[in-house]
Amino acid sequence: MFVHLHGHTYWSLLDGAAPPKQLFQRAAALGMPGIAVTDHGVMYGTAECYLLAQKVSQETGKDFRFIPGVEVYVAPRTRFDKEKSRGDDANWHLVLWALDNVGLSMLYRLVSRSEMYYKPRIDKQLLAELIEECGQGHIAGSSSCLASETSRLLLGERYYDARDAALYYWEVLGKDNFFLELQDHGLEEQRQVNRGLMRLSGDTGIPLIVTNDYHYVEPGHAFLHDVVVCIQTGKQLDDEDRLQFDGTQAYLKSPQEMLEAFPDHRQALARTVEIMERCQVQLDFDTVHLPRFELPPGFDSADEYLRTLAYQGAARRFGEISQRVRDRLDYELKTISEMGYSDYFLIVWDFVRFAREQGIPVGPGRGSAAGSLVAYCLYITNIDPLRYGLLFERFLNPARITLPDVDMDFCYHRRNEVIEYVVDKYGADRTAQIITFGTLKARAAVRDVARVLGVPLRKADALAKAIPFGESLESALDTAADLKAAYEQDEEARRVLDTARYIEGFPRHASTHAAGVVIAPRPLELDMPLERPDSDKVVTPLVTQYPMGVLEEMKFLKVDFLALRNLSVIQAAVDWVKAIHGIELDMDTIPLDDEATYASIFHTGLTGGIFQFESEGMRRLLQDFQPESLEHLTLLNAMYRPGPMQYIPTVIRRRTGQEAVSWPHPDLEDLLKETYGIMAYQEQVMAVAHHFAGFSLGEADLLRRAIGKKKQEIIDAERQKFIEGAAAKGYSQELAGQIYSDIEKFAGYGFNKSHACAYAFIAYQTAYLKQHYPTEFMAALLTSVMGKDKNRKLGEYLSECSDMGIKVERPDINRSQVTFVPYADGTISFGLAAIKNVGESAAHTVVEHRASGPYKSLLDLCVRTRLNREALVSLIRVGALDCFGESRAKLEAILDQVIQAAVGYSRSQYSGQATLFDVASVDVQAFSWETGPEIAEYDEHRRLQYERDLIGVYLSGHPLDQYKEKLQEWGVTISRDLEKRSQNEPVTIAGVMVESRRILTRRNEEMAFVTLEDQAGPVEVIVFPRVFERCRGCLTGESILVVEGRNDSSVEEVDALAEAEGDDDGLEREFQAKVIASGVYTLDDWQEQVIQGQKGPGKAGQSLESRRGGSQGPRRKHNGSLLIIDADGLKEEALTKLRDLLRQFPGKVPVLLRFTQPKELYLRLDDQYRVDADRVAEIRQAAENVVGKGKVYQSIG
Repeated sequence: MFVHLHGHTYWSLLDGAAPPKQLFQRAAALGMPGIAVTDHGVMYGTAECYLLAQKVSQETGKDFRFIPGVEVYVAPRTRFDKEKSRGDDANWHLVLWALDNVGLSMLYRLVSRSEMYYKPRIDKQLLAELIEECGQGHIAGSSSCLASETSRLLLGERYYDARDAALYYWEVLGKDNFFLELQDHGLEEQRQVNRGLMRLSGDTGIPLIVTNDYHYVEPGHAFLHDVVVCIQTGKQLDDEDRLQFDGTQAYLKSPQEMLEAFPDHRQALARTVEIMERCQVQLDFDTVHLPRFELPPGFDSADEYLRTLAYQGAARRFGEISQRVRDRLDYELKTISEMGYSDYFLIVWDFVRFAREQGIPVGPGRGSAAGSLVAYCLYITNIDPLRYGLLFERFLNPARITLPDVDMDFCYHRRNEVIEYVVDKYGADRTAQIITFGTLKARAAVRDVARVLGVPLRKADALAKAIPFGESLESALDTAADLKAAYEQDEEARRVLDTARYIEGFPRHASTHAAGVVIAPRPLELDMPLERPDSDKVVTPLVTQYPMGVLEEMKFLKVDFLALRNLSVIQAAVDWVKAIHGIELDMDTIPLDDEATYASIFHTGLTGGIFQFESEGMRRLLQDFQPESLEHLTLLNAMYRPGPMQYIPTVIRRRTGQEAVSWPHPDLEDLLKETYGIMAYQEQVMAVAHHFAGFSLGEADLLRRAIGKKKQEIIDAERQKFIEGAAAKGYSQELAGQIYSDIEKFAGYGFNKSHACAYAFIAYQTAYLKQHYPTEFMAALLTSVMGKDKNRKLGEYLSECSDMGIKVERPDINRSQVTFVPYADGTISFGLAAIKNVGESAAHTVVEHRASGPYKSLLDLCVRTRLNREALVSLIRVGALDCFGESRAKLEAILDQVIQAAVGYSRSQYSGQATLFDVASVDVQAFSWETGPEIAEYDEHRRLQYERDLIGVYLSGHPLDQYKEKLQEWGVTISRDLEKRSQNEPVTIAGVMVESRRILTRRNEEMAFVTLEDQAGPVEVIVFPRVFERCRGCLTGESILVVEGRNDSSVEEVDALAEAEGDDDGLEREFQAKVIASGVYTLDDWQEQVIQGQKGPGKAGQSLESRRGGSQGPRRKHNGSLLIIDADGLKEEALTKLRDLLRQFPGKVPVLLRFTQPKELYLRLDDQYRVDADRVAEIRQAAENVVGKGKVYQSIG
């Protein structure tokens, strides 16, 4: 018998390629009774592996044991020594296993107290101190691999030093607890070390064991392991200098294979099983780890104190407490008490109270907590659950014993104060922020694998784009026809997809969760591994190594402290309103039915800066729906996301009277009428099960969760229960079955109404401010995005100000403040801190010293502020010093002389006199500057480029502004409108080239990734080799380019949980404008071709479209907008569906069917099939569902 005691899963982030589930199943299949996992320096997967082992035991009916372990890095001196010249970068490997729960806690502490220097390192002193404290026999270990201290000494032919090193660990760990480890991957170095280890064992009596240091599961996975290492190190398989493992032997070998490799070491093989049998670790997933809240005098229990606070809050919220409120409060308090969660509510109430008392803006609620009346009365949330029909059981279900999950939004620049309060109150050793892992999602896995294998970018991008948004690769290969065809017909594509399918879901890197904090009743290192954060954005001294889901399973108290920028915007705007108008706004009591807010903001789709309603798609939805209440905003917020989005057209038609609202049975009208007969909310699913089939709300919540998690066994069992319950209420089995099918369909898509309602409330607040106090709101909004993502949103919001008629002044050293500041005349002064190289510190210095009087010259500014040269250059180039009456070019030319003069002045007698007489400025006439010939001012192109480089936007204009009318004549699409265009639709774009990155393809051909920027934002342009050869001369400098090509824009998944503002799920969906070029032209070349009649109206995209379907014939010219549908090969059924679809959108846009076989031909459909111009994007999407993706496009000629 044999078990593996040394090996690495994918939690060894750099070099492990073994998924734990597959690893454990394979070990059991090979007849091994257990396995150890010893990942490098971390214990990320320990709890997960323990649960997996239990599951394998259940599935096989045999005990399968998991031995928790870690391969630690031992510092040569102490873990605090970090001098490379003294060899501190050498880290010795040592394998350790936990033999019982005390040992597991010891390993946790070792890992948690490690110090990072290239690797997380412990030292011998720390190990010895822990063993002295806890005693021997709780942990055991081995000499590890070629990187161990003993092995390195043996390789260096220092046998006696190696013997001393081994004897040290034998003495410290205990003579039954340290082993010399033999390995054989076919490497000569291992054979040399093995000979030394056998000699050591004979000389000292230290017993031998055999391991295989697995890094992947199957022999054939060596290739996959290579791919993983290349992804992590940014290399390709063909790179000669890449990190790679020798041989293909580091897999999970069977006991028979190990015996064949070590036929003379049967005892060493058997000893691995003996060590496993000594392991008696039992992880605890039953105990709730909830700190006790410190009660004030006069209260004997948390239940009593919570009830008192809840009723006090109810009196403030409602005045006279009605019987309805009392019944709901008593029910919730009873449930909370019975589940033992009163302390939890008090802990949350306490830090929210602290935030409110400190003036830190707090959100109205997030997630299902808004369904609790107790939370509302404690002012934890600000949404009345009774008014909006929110369910307590969606938040806290007595039938589902899990800790409550209260997620709180705080002002983003003061959120950390709340976390610091919690750390101070409960102890730095008992609070920690939570780790999160970036994982390889389907599209990213395909792109990464393709890059490693050297697959052409065009093919890699096409494969990635063929995966439906949010789907797994496994699922996509079943549902995406293009992907399936590529897999079946293209060997290279199949290799990419098979490899990507294996590594999809692998953790790629560790970072800190945007918001999660765990609070424990005792030091965390006793119950979990911790590590030191690698970012100064993390507040707590330590971060957990277990992710959020594991901590929830272990029943630790977890709270999300989310930083929400919009709360800061609201508070800043409210402060400006008070300062300018003397009005104290209470945003919690503003009217929620303000007609002007709905009519001017939501009905028009002018929602720039409006929380959750900014995207182009959401703007169109608002215009179509015309919301008039918070309930409407809640519905749109819930439906505009993958899944329920498919029902939006139905809801719009019912809202606008084009279709009658219906429900399966009249008894469901009250439950479904607010959402036009669609089960949009999870709470509705629960309510239908409760009212129609007699489920308790707790049972209904379990049903909702089972459907959401696709647990088919439970779903099938609950169907019969639902039908029987409905029958008991007098409904037919047929009707009950139909409604249950509806529940199955909608429960998988339904959104949390409590969450949607709370966020709709914030959206309404921002819209109200934008409508009634636009200058104050926009100033706060601009300030909130200063310096973020290279000021990308700043440009968008400056453009919004222009559209609103709000003047944002240019930077001015004598008027600008640190941030954007609104004034009573309706203008906004530019924030100095938004200028690159200036920042908040220098901006504060400028404003503070300006208090004694305006700056009169560059010298005066330099003497009084002592700003560094970089900051001064930036201020000059953006025009902030134009008030001095000198050209920007001249100011920059004399800057070094002025700085020297300022230094000399400060050291001279004048400085003392100025201080003595409180002189406010320096007389520039006392100095003269050597400037040489007359210096010409910067030309407009250079001036605009400086503004963009230093502010992130073109402030005083855009290089395209002077061509605006011509671009419209030429049919140029602006970047933000690419979201409205179909995939592969021919487009023409124009912009300033702000970045060009050239690469060589696998065939040694040159291509480029170019970023163009128009007034609306950036567009990535991919220029493949054939096009690049024709246009390489265009791709220089910062010229204006016109690009013909096809739209390749997409909505991509962006991981939003790592050290960022939290959103309502882990993935943000971000529109990325992208075009694949078929032609690239300078503006002059394009204009010349327009004059010659080769380009211009009716010609845009012609060269590309003429190649569609292989046709090279002439194009038919059309006037106005046309909708063109590729109809080759369409069967009668599809044409019938298409005919019915087009009739649903009557309008004036003609529709043409395009055929390419046997020759190109267009058929103009009868006028009854003309469609609505305002809904072309929606029609295109719907038509593509019938005829195929990329076969419907709009021609504007």
